[in-house]
Amino acid sequence: MNDRVKVFLLLALFAGAMAIGLRLLKGRDAEPAAGGAAAPDAAKPAEDARPPDAEPPPKAARKLRIPDPAQGALADPNAPPFPLAVYTSRREAELRKWRDAKFTLDFSATPLRDALAHILREYDLVANLDAAVGADASVTLKVSDLDGLNSLKVMAGMLQLAWVVTESGESWLVPKEKAALYEPELYRELTRLQAVAEEIAADRTPVAKTPADEKVVQVLSTCRVSIDFSDTPVFDAVAYLQELSQLNYVVEANVMKEAEKYRVTCKVVDRPLKEALSEVLSAQGLVFAVERGIVIVRTRDAQQALDAKSTSTTSARDARAKTENDFFSKRVTLPAEDLFIRDVAELISKATGVGYVIDPATWSRAANYGFDGQERTIREVADILGKGAPVTLAFREGKMWFLDRAAPK
Repeated sequence: MNDRVKVFLLLALFAGAMAIGLRLLKGRDAEPAAGGAAAPDAAKPAEDARPPDAEPPPKAARKLRIPDPAQGALADPNAPPFPLAVYTSRREAELRKWRDAKFTLDFSATPLRDALAHILREYDLVANLDAAVGADASVTLKVSDLDGLNSLKVMAGMLQLAWVVTESGESWLVPKEKAALYEPELYRELTRLQAVAEEIAADRTPVAKTPADEKVVQVLSTCRVSIDFSDTPVFDAVAYLQELSQLNYVVEANVMKEAEKYRVTCKVVDRPLKEALSEVLSAQGLVFAVERGIVIVRTRDAQQALDAKSTSTTSARDARAKTENDFFSKRVTLPAEDLFIRDVAELISKATGVGYVIDPATWSRAANYGFDGQERTIREVADILGKGAPVTLAFREGKMWFLDRAAPK
């Protein structure tokens, strides 16, 4: 190959290399930055471009959400364990046995130990009697088809005893001064919770006779009797009227202690039982009242003391209502979703610095709420909770009480 050919080939190779280099340079200028899109045409602004100081789009506003009350009333299987759950379950199981039993009893100065042994044997129940209960403690009681729970409470009340259910679920009749030795701390908390629930129900419900009381009052008004007593012990006179009317009567212990003092002499012909009973008792300074479906016979002084207590209770109720209204007027903000009643209780407690108590049923309700962050009074929050579940909120003893709306047992 001559020199002229060599020069030609070198020039051709140089020209080719230059062309490839230019193409590479043009390609680099056209590529987008790593990980980004190709630069837009400078003459055409991007459609989604915003000024650098523009605010981000607003988030969707929270809305108030109230659960369906039918669902809210159900128990949440995933609720954390209630602090009193185990004991509450044991106690309720024990009470149910006595509540479901219907007693027909006829005791006249029967030693308590014998009376209790008869009940346990006859109705297949189990209960224990503290050794400190005196051997001379006796029961005079005649009832028919009365539930065992009320029957035992009447017996305990007559003898100034306490009926407690221990932490293991056993029933005991004990002297009142020894009750604290048997009651677990949980029991005292639960008892106080139930007492407050009953107090709240009484405060918020107009005084009215129960269906059982109304039935007794109707019998007293419509049943007509004729009687002729001559120096008859008052208990025997009451027992006779019980046979005629098929009502349950209880003569209070302080009357029974002086039974010989109360003797009846009177004659009544075809008059309403209510009038006949009043005539039998009034001459002896005794009266009767209808309570829990039972006719209670007590001294006039004892009844006056109860009436005075009732008047005092009315004043106390008015004071409690004012204190509660003041607390319910406080305002709180609940800017949160997915709240159970126990969560709402905690948030209000933190906002107000006030403690709270929740009953077992309310603690585990499935009701789940959403709040919109608006400021509301505590009363308004309580109303919202009540629309989604059977719960009532009260303020007592410097604490909030979140309670099942059902009547306390």
